[in-house]
Amino acid sequence: MVSFDVFVVKALWGNMLFDFATSSARGRSCGILCVWDKSLFHKKRTYATENCLCVEGGYSFTWSDKHASKMSKLDRFLVSPGTLGLFPNLTSLILHRHISNHRPILLKETHVDYGPTLFRLYHSWFLEDDSYFVIEDSWNNDGVSASNSMDHDRKVIQDSLIEIDLCLDKGNCLPDDLSKRATLFRDLKDIDKKDSIDLAQNAKIKWAVRLDYDQACDLEGVVSNEEIKMDVWDCGSDKSPGPDGFTFIFLKKFWPIVGGDVTNAVKEFFNSSSFPKGCNSSFIALVPKVMDAKHLNDFRPISLIGCQYKIIGKILANRLSLMIGDIVSQEQSAFIKGRQIMDGSLNLNEVISWCKARKDQILLFKVDFQKAYDSVRWDHLDDILGKFDFGNKWRGWIRGCLHYSKASVLVNGSPTNGFSFHRGLRQGDPLSPFLFILVMESLHVSFQRLIDRGTLDPIFVGKENMVHISHLFYADDAMFIGNNLPFTYMGVKVGANMMRLKSWSEVMLCSVSLSSANDRWSWTLHGLGEFSVKSAREEIDKHVLVVSPSHSRWSKADTETRNHLFFGCSMSLDLARLIGRWWNIHIPSFGDPSSWETLFNGLNLSSLQKRIMEATFVSMWWHIWKFSNSSPFSSKKPRKEMIFDDIVSHTFFWVNNRCRKFNVSRVAWLNDPLNAL
Repeated sequence: MVSFDVFVVKALWGNMLFDFATSSARGRSCGILCVWDKSLFHKKRTYATENCLCVEGGYSFTWSDKHASKMSKLDRFLVSPGTLGLFPNLTSLILHRHISNHRPILLKETHVDYGPTLFRLYHSWFLEDDSYFVIEDSWNNDGVSASNSMDHDRKVIQDSLIEIDLCLDKGNCLPDDLSKRATLFRDLKDIDKKDSIDLAQNAKIKWAVRLDYDQACDLEGVVSNEEIKMDVWDCGSDKSPGPDGFTFIFLKKFWPIVGGDVTNAVKEFFNSSSFPKGCNSSFIALVPKVMDAKHLNDFRPISLIGCQYKIIGKILANRLSLMIGDIVSQEQSAFIKGRQIMDGSLNLNEVISWCKARKDQILLFKVDFQKAYDSVRWDHLDDILGKFDFGNKWRGWIRGCLHYSKASVLVNGSPTNGFSFHRGLRQGDPLSPFLFILVMESLHVSFQRLIDRGTLDPIFVGKENMVHISHLFYADDAMFIGNNLPFTYMGVKVGANMMRLKSWSEVMLCSVSLSSANDRWSWTLHGLGEFSVKSAREEIDKHVLVVSPSHSRWSKADTETRNHLFFGCSMSLDLARLIGRWWNIHIPSFGDPSSWETLFNGLNLSSLQKRIMEATFVSMWWHIWKFSNSSPFSSKKPRKEMIFDDIVSHTFFWVNNRCRKFNVSRVAWLNDPLNAL
């Protein structure tokens, strides 16, 4: 490749709003072409070699108004004089705009020191002639050596090639330079060959990074005295006391006296997962929510918990807060480290502003869960902990905190008789917000399954509709976002006027018109007279219609019959071969139902796989019949090449609705249906 014609690039790109850069071809290997939208990316310079093409540049503009009539590039920072001295590795990065009107610019320190690299012996080192002497010398000295010689040699060769290529471009190249260039390419090829040996060796190493397992072990780690003391000092000193009557200022002031007993009591729980009687009791105080509260609904119950349980709950909450952000979806923004409770509101405002600017209609459905903490079932919470692979010891601690809890209601400062809990989370418990977040995550999973199945449609915002939003959770409030009404749920329109016939068009396969009872069929060929429908049909079949065998629509020479349409025509055979290739099963030709039944019974598949394979062929025959009938009568010519795609989609929805225990994904079903089951 010597040069590129700009019109060739235009044919590839589609318009003239582009800029491009190329690199030369190397032997039989083609060159490199890089094309970009010059209105979005501004090129500063390019670096081209035989193996690489690097384009340096950035965005042309970083801000624009909503009509794109005014644009500006804001890519500078105002810093104090000593900033660059303190942070010599500062870099700026322009981020994607998504749904905003400007591209955020990130200023960050990019210098990262991961420590010394672990030693590893590569087999390619043995190909060097002097490898024995290098190893002998290294083994006998202190092991301090220069940097990787192979990487250094590669860099020297590449720098030399760049210098020779610059001379070639200027026309100042000498014959010795050409021979040197060929020698350098051979040396570079030898280094690449050694690298391939190293890559093959690395491919055999299985790096077992088990972060989830490590997190579970950290949660169930031994509670130390320092951790207990730190959690005591983190608690407020003057909070309202629980049933034991103590506040944390007492524990802090007299810790040398009571610290040993408090530590032993806390450790006893983590050893037995149980509380002695009365140690997990609490007072329920009714705090008025409105002025002049009179009714029970005007009060908010708050649990006043004792010091012993509050220390235990604080330890569990602190441990859980360190890793809950790794397992909880981004739709939740409350009580999670690194997220703000206002993130959901800010995102929602951006979505509404985006839709208003585009004049798009959306559906917003806000749900405020009444008595959210009180409605949590403990068995459901334990199932969720199991789904997230929490350890048995951790789940036992959570069950101990819940099942051993008791409470009394404070009425005018005096407690009532105590009672046990059987469900719900206590307000005022430091562990309750995190457990409720895990419960809400099950709602997120259920809602996400509806979206994956196509039952509900999210909205797409941002440039090229790259960001999709369907729901947002913050604390016990939820906001569901979707397309505007009406939408289809289980085949029925929701939000439409169901008194109109048009709202049932997707439910009814066909419409039927009934004529008046006074209507009659009149036959005037042989005179006046009234006849029934049956007699008129018999007269037409006998005297008017000519019964003759019709030819197949796809093979004009063959007579159209049931066996030929479903088993013998070229279209059915092609579809059967496509199904066999899709299922990775050899399916020979069959001309009648008995041949197909013999073939089907001989397949080496399980009973479930055979049932689904049979359903796939039934779907194929149904689509062939539908295509055959719609060809002469449909207003639009049906597309023959879409039949196989319809069969795949039809069977996918059939499997997901009839075989719910498998929960097959669309991608897995498309690639390999046998392994997807």
